[in-house]
Amino acid sequence: MTKQQTTELKGIALLLLLWHHLFYKSIGLYYDWHQIVNVSGMTCKCCVALFVMLSGYGLMVSCGKGLNLKTFFVKRFTKLYLNYWLIWLLFVPVGVLFFGRTFDVVYGDAVIPNMLLDFFGLLNCRMLYGYNATWWFYSCIILLYLAFPLLRWIRLKSKVAFYVVMVLALGLGMHPTHGYFLYPIKYYLFPFCLGMEMAVSGSKLRGVGLSDPMKFVLSFLFLALCVAARICTQRYVLMIDSLIAFFVIISYLSLSLKPEEGIVRKSLGFLGKHSFNIFLFHTFIFSLYFKEYTYSFGYPIAIFFILLLECLGISVFIEFLKHILGVNKLESFILKTVEG
Repeated sequence: MTKQQTTELKGIALLLLLWHHLFYKSIGLYYDWHQIVNVSGMTCKCCVALFVMLSGYGLMVSCGKGLNLKTFFVKRFTKLYLNYWLIWLLFVPVGVLFFGRTFDVVYGDAVIPNMLLDFFGLLNCRMLYGYNATWWFYSCIILLYLAFPLLRWIRLKSKVAFYVVMVLALGLGMHPTHGYFLYPIKYYLFPFCLGMEMAVSGSKLRGVGLSDPMKFVLSFLFLALCVAARICTQRYVLMIDSLIAFFVIISYLSLSLKPEEGIVRKSLGFLGKHSFNIFLFHTFIFSLYFKEYTYSFGYPIAIFFILLLECLGISVFIEFLKHILGVNKLESFILKTVEG
């Protein structure tokens, strides 16, 4: 995958994310013919596995020429936390001051320790959800980033050993026990490793002697089978998401959309560039602060596109604000200081 293709796939993951969060609960606030919308909303949970898989792929590609641990961790965590804390400072005070979502309400008796853990994105390591339930994913991605250097070392040293790790990760996602520190990555260590493997062995997939249309037909068929399996079974659905995410990637790449500046690719690329911002704040808009307004449109397509347009507008403003505040310059300064 090129960098642009991964960004476009993040755009697809963002669309799945918004649909999932809007409609995975049957709450009686939108029109749903035979619960098709609700079922599709639950199935779109595969967006998490897709984001994770793309992360594993991107990290493996970006570190292909070598890995400096200090630079790696400073770069990744600086980007993670500067964006996270900015969204926190923009949205949390609004909830406290105007919507009655105070720290006591959210964090209960353990306000200080839980708030600090939430502020550093680690609250879900205690199997708890913080001010914004969607931020559980920060615990997941932080643990995966911490594990990446070791996983990369294993893959470069021994393919067999790495495959053993993948099998163990698959078993972790199917194990019934939940009470441990690795809970946030229980279902997502496997797709992360699969993304890493795709970065290493992707050329072999490209070399398969099939035309792109045939690759698309076959991958789309497997995608449809995985979606059907997820809908029809109640077991291991979050592990099936890894297969769905994999075939979403293969199906999209097999389309061979050209040119790169075409409207579809440009639109998905634009969404992908804003996916991180929107992931961080969209729950505030549609659920925590303006739930009645969001669902007042009734029809799922209208609800979805109104939320998407609102989120894009807010994200563009946030990017402008980051430019004014010099967030990107601060990020570059921190990285240069560490490297210097």
